[in-house]
Amino acid sequence: MNTTHRAPRPRVNLPPLPTEIWLNILARACSAGDWNPLGLHSVVDFSFSSARQRKKIFKESLVTKRYVVRVCKQWNTWASPYLYENLYLGRSKCLRSLHDVLFKACDSEGANVVKPNILGLWIKRLDIALRENLSVQDMEARDENITLISRIIQCLPNLTIVFFRNHHSSLGSLSPIIWNLANTCGSTLQAVVWDCRVPSPAPNVWRAFLQKAIHIRILHCPQHLHANEFEVLPPLLPFLEFLHAYEHPLFGHFPSLRHLVVDVLEVQTGWKPFLKVNGVKLEVVQLNIYISRYCLTIMSLLVVFCPNLVRLDISASDWDLIPFRIDDFELELPPKVHTLGLQNTAIQAPSQMYGLLFSGLEEMKLTSSLSCIQLIDAGNVRDLTRKHRRILIRGIEMLKRKGLELRDHEGRLID
Repeated sequence: MNTTHRAPRPRVNLPPLPTEIWLNILARACSAGDWNPLGLHSVVDFSFSSARQRKKIFKESLVTKRYVVRVCKQWNTWASPYLYENLYLGRSKCLRSLHDVLFKACDSEGANVVKPNILGLWIKRLDIALRENLSVQDMEARDENITLISRIIQCLPNLTIVFFRNHHSSLGSLSPIIWNLANTCGSTLQAVVWDCRVPSPAPNVWRAFLQKAIHIRILHCPQHLHANEFEVLPPLLPFLEFLHAYEHPLFGHFPSLRHLVVDVLEVQTGWKPFLKVNGVKLEVVQLNIYISRYCLTIMSLLVVFCPNLVRLDISASDWDLIPFRIDDFELELPPKVHTLGLQNTAIQAPSQMYGLLFSGLEEMKLTSSLSCIQLIDAGNVRDLTRKHRRILIRGIEMLKRKGLELRDHEGRLID
């Protein structure tokens, strides 16, 4: 009888690593590279290409975490806090199971008393990004989604970041979610981002939320909330550093405000009183321009009320929307601006568009403090360096004659 003899596998005796080292290894494995989704400024990204890339990296890191916790029981114990620190709600069919995991119900004196699971204490960031398209007729499903998310939030007392993404056609009124955010984690929230495609909450609900979330440092406001809706009882946000307002400013005095983002969609009539109070503190302003002539008002206000501004970023879907010159108006910068950031959100703009960019910069009225023009989108840098090299060389030579540097999205000199 022929048999095959197999030598026993040699045992590898690796020295046991201290728990602290294993935790460090797993933390690196579960991270999103150099980008930290739990960092407050992870939700602040003006660059179009960078925002898409970071969203992809963020989702990939969530998948990695799910694999790591399945390796063995020990890794599951160590890596579970990393798995649950970011909660991404992408499909409504997962809401019920997540709700049941986070909640343990028990009956006390005939009343249903709900005790939150310890997993909820680990969650620091919540992304509400349901992708299903439910019709208005599916009111029962929409109401159930709202109820489940509202109850899930009751289990998350340590939330610091909340991100409302995309258009929530699978959700109805978001007021119950906003109320629970205010009551459960209003004291811990530091960043709230409201995607422009998400329906706005009722003004009274939003006002009540801001009055409880007083530690917010980064705020993207919902659309269609006018400044006069907050004049009676303005929110007190003493720690607010970054504000992204859409068409209208958020009424109030914010002593820590340093960074402002504005979407220029119409004539900017409400910004003068806001900048009178808060403009002197601003260091960075970023403008999303959709109609160039509507930009004139706010640009003139920045020159008057923002004497300490050191950086101005302008984003548009075409280079010709940037108002270097409109009729008798010339783009004028506040006196201390040393960096002008520019971005074209169009993919693969033709050469004549980049020609308009450099001709506009050549005609622009410069301040003595301006020293750098930065292309803040990686796609624009790639287009110029690979496809429109001749225009780039002429543009660099023109900027050098004006005493200006051209830098890429990472701050490296382009020459």
